[in-house]
Amino acid sequence: AVEKLALEKTTVSQSNGTNKSESTKEEEKKEGSTSSTETKVTSVVDKAFPFRVMHLVALDVNAYFAAKSGLTDCFNEIVMALDNVEKNMDKITSPKGSSGGSGHMGMY
Repeated sequence: AVEKLALEKTTVSQSNGTNKSESTKEEEKKEGSTSSTETKVTSVVDKAFPFRVMHLVALDVNAYFAAKSGLTDCFNEIVMALDNVEKNMDKITSPKGSSGGSGHMGMY
């Protein structure tokens, strides 16, 4: 996530090179050899400003607590629904009561 902040970066390059050349010249014979070695070291220096990193941490903490609060609310709602079902289990299983519906006076 820190990479998405587009922080300033400085690239430092260091180059070391050596060239070596030898040549010998004789009357009828010519010889020449050249060798080259180059070493290049590149490193990136990141200037992460502390206030940007602190803001990123604050956003992460805020999102964490929002998610935790939402999950706690969901848990409480599920527990409340289960409690209501358990309290009214006999009404759910026999809605007309235990007498089978004949013990009350009907309208007609």
